[in-house]
Amino acid sequence: MAQAVWNEMFLEILGGSRMTFSGAVSTDESNMRTYEVADETTDESVDLGGITTVDVFAITSDYQITYKLNGSATAITLDAKKSHVLFGTSITAITISNASGSTASVQILIAGT
Repeated sequence: MAQAVWNEMFLEILGGSRMTFSGAVSTDESNMRTYEVADETTDESVDLGGITTVDVFAITSDYQITYKLNGSATAITLDAKKSHVLFGTSITAITISNASGSTASVQILIAGT
């Protein structure tokens, strides 16, 4: 079933520059899940739940983790209680690693076709 994911973001350097942007991405499916990722986990695959190509990706975690996209050898660090958001992307695989010393609660929202 066709659906749209709306993005609206406002960024400002306090007392300085600002950037505002918004738009929609059309998708067929979406899901949001929470993964409990144990300490010392390496490259655990994320279930895309029937989505072949992820167009919208958002991730947050209560502990620092790393993740890789599309089988890349390069890990992206996500600091604790921060988030990363990608719109208009083309992701076909996601893996998560955790070396924080604790089990990480990782929330992921994906939408795509």
